[in-house]
Amino acid sequence: MSSSSRLGLSYLAPEQSQKHVTVNEGLRRLDAIVQLTVKSRTTTAQPGSPADGDCYILPPGKTGAAWGPMADNAIAYFVDGAWQQLTPRTGWRAYSEADAKLYVRIAAGTWSEVTGSGAAGVAPNLLINGDFQINQRAFAGGALSAGVYGFDRWKAASGGANATLSGYTLTLASGELEQVVEPGLFGYASFASLAVTASVEDPSADLTVTFGSQSGTITAGSGRRSVTLTLGGGDSGNLSFKIKKASGSSVTFGRVKAEVGSAATAWQGRAEEAFLCRRYYERIVAQILGYNTAGQNHGASCFWQAKRTNPTMTRITNNYAFSEANCGSGPSTVTGLLPNGALFYRGVTSTGGVQFSELWEASAEL
Repeated sequence: MSSSSRLGLSYLAPEQSQKHVTVNEGLRRLDAIVQLTVKSRTTTAQPGSPADGDCYILPPGKTGAAWGPMADNAIAYFVDGAWQQLTPRTGWRAYSEADAKLYVRIAAGTWSEVTGSGAAGVAPNLLINGDFQINQRAFAGGALSAGVYGFDRWKAASGGANATLSGYTLTLASGELEQVVEPGLFGYASFASLAVTASVEDPSADLTVTFGSQSGTITAGSGRRSVTLTLGGGDSGNLSFKIKKASGSSVTFGRVKAEVGSAATAWQGRAEEAFLCRRYYERIVAQILGYNTAGQNHGASCFWQAKRTNPTMTRITNNYAFSEANCGSGPSTVTGLLPNGALFYRGVTSTGGVQFSELWEASAEL
């Protein structure tokens, strides 16, 4: 063995001449690796005038004569007037001066922010239903007209879209998907001037993402791929997040995430995801099965989750659970409405048993 297995430090050979060359090479390597500090982990353009000792974590999309051929997420180390690549091992830690955060190299070959407990942090996803698994509208996949919702919280943008889902992989054949994000839901007064990182898993082609006034490209590749956007000072209030293929034919990807910060963290599902979706939309059954006097029949339905505001109520179908009997022609009239429920009225034909069942949707989408 000519070098150490962990840090790659060259060993001195017996009877080796100019031993100082090998020793100095090892010292330079230790100088870079021990107490590792990098200038940035998001800089893509190779600096023109680096200082001796400068280190960078190389993001996907890096450019430059020296940086271009180097591996993604490796360490670029400038020493003695030249760039060298250091290949980090799982568990290495690096402090980034650009965002004053500590990162750890994880098994997937990327870097994840370290929390105060010393574990790899997972930042909250600003997007709801980022894996497209919640589908209250029973969207079968296919074409969506502009503004029409398919999978929960995702609608077609102004040009329409065509999307299908297989497992956790979405195929976007054309167009653009959009989700409107409320900063207050995640504890922010505004996203203005913040760095937000958008990421997906295993994109088959380049993707263009837009959040507020800023756009960027997630390059194709395996694993979690990302781009960091620094939002404008005017990006306040609810913001639109959009994703589309950058060019060419259809694209596949999975598990979309947008998080505050300049690094993409691992995907993590939320137990409350369905309730977050129902803050904006859900389907309910309005029904009566009982006895009443002629002309009178009121019923109340509570929502599973309070809506962000009084929703718009639309009847989808009559005779949903059972056929109607002894009641006036539908649909029922919504006579009372709150974020947490609705009151329905349906006239009774004559005193006696009465029944009706209707499927309604309550929408408070942005």
